[in-house]
Amino acid sequence: MLFRGVGDDWISRLGLAESSDGVNFTIDSLPVMTPQNVFERSGIEDPRMVKVDGMFIVTYTAFDGLTARAAMSSSTDLHNWRDRQLIFPSWNTQQQRENLPSDWSKAAALFPRKINGKYYLFFGDNHIWAAKSNNLLDWEPMYEPVLSAREGMFDGAYIEMGPPPILTSKGWLVLYHGIDRLDEQRTYRLG
Repeated sequence: MLFRGVGDDWISRLGLAESSDGVNFTIDSLPVMTPQNVFERSGIEDPRMVKVDGMFIVTYTAFDGLTARAAMSSSTDLHNWRDRQLIFPSWNTQQQRENLPSDWSKAAALFPRKINGKYYLFFGDNHIWAAKSNNLLDWEPMYEPVLSAREGMFDGAYIEMGPPPILTSKGWLVLYHGIDRLDEQRTYRLG
C-alpha cells in the first residue's frame, strides 16, 4: 500500500506499507517517493496505484506550492519510481472551483486495463473529467465533465475522484467522495 505521509517540514511524501494478510502492515522506514521535480516541490499526495501488464503505475497529486496537478510514475518493485511526469502539462479549464488556477488537475485514477484498445482515467475535483491514452504517456482530456457537484445533494458543494475503478461482473465500479456544503458543518460521503 502506498500512503501519504507529511514530514516536520509539512512536505508530503509517499510511504510504502506491506502486509501478508491485509490487516497487519509493516511500514518502510524511508519514503519511497519524495519530491524531485519543480512541479512537486511542495509535496506528493493522494496516491492511486494499479498494476498494468506487470508494471505498477501510480497516479498522484504533485503540488508546487501554488497548483495541484495530476502526475504519474511507474515501478517494477514499489521502491524505485521512474518517469515522473505531469499527466496534463497543458490542461486549462475555466470550470475550476474557488478561483483555483485553470491548470489545477488533481485526483487522477487509472482504469487498470485497456478499454477498446485505450487506457482511460478519471480525474478532478469539483468536476470529474475523463482522459484517454494509447501509451500511458500522452493523454487526451475530455473537457466535458463526466460528473459534477449536484446542488442540493450529498455532493452538492464538491466532488473528488476516489480510488482506481474496479471491474465487477456488472461493469466498472467508480467511487468518489462528495461534500454537501463548504462550512464547518460539512460532511464527506462516498458516492
